[in-house]
Amino acid sequence: LLLAGICGAGALLFATASGIGLSPDSAAYIGAARGLLDGLGLGSPSPEGGFRPLVHYAPLFPTLLAAIGLLGIDPLDGARWLNHILFAGNILLVGLITERETRSASSAIFGAILLLVSVPMLKVHSIAWSEPTFVFLSLLGLLWLSQYAGRRGVCSLIAAAIAVGLAVLSRYAGLALIGAGIGVIIIGDRHSYRDTLRDCAVFAVISGPLGRVSFGRNWM
Repeated sequence: LLLAGICGAGALLFATASGIGLSPDSAAYIGAARGLLDGLGLGSPSPEGGFRPLVHYAPLFPTLLAAIGLLGIDPLDGARWLNHILFAGNILLVGLITERETRSASSAIFGAILLLVSVPMLKVHSIAWSEPTFVFLSLLGLLWLSQYAGRRGVCSLIAAAIAVGLAVLSRYAGLALIGAGIGVIIIGDRHSYRDTLRDCAVFAVISGPLGRVSFGRNWM
């Protein structure tokens, strides 16, 4: 699995040899990251000469690019290297999840290779988009939810809630993962009704506020 992840990162290095792909969404993310680094806030200059806050897009990806920028790496280059790492991580997570659910090493390797040779996934990771971050956090959340359903304790539940909350900050579509997580708790819980309610509350309280903070900031 590690070798498949390394091959994925290498494939992206080749695909983005002349620079990471860009789109209008990419311009918003890169501009917001540079705005943070310049001390202007999460947004970018508007054509009219003012400042346009980033409200249409979730904030985690440009914030990560700004954090990388603190190391002296321009957000444009930071997006390329971040997506390389995330592609390798996503390949590894797919293999780990497959192995956990099938108990088959060969199935895990096959699943990882399927992602490695997926042209749509390669394209998504070769453009400065937030999808790679969202996929990575979603897979982490699902992996830890699976561990929780296998009765591995509250730590897996808390870890899953944090991953899902960060996924919401990566793409607002991640809100669906909160409902999915609560569904896993309700369907898979073999404890008492009170324990089920407690675990649902813990998951919702941890995963939900991160998105609400972003929505509140956007509204203001």
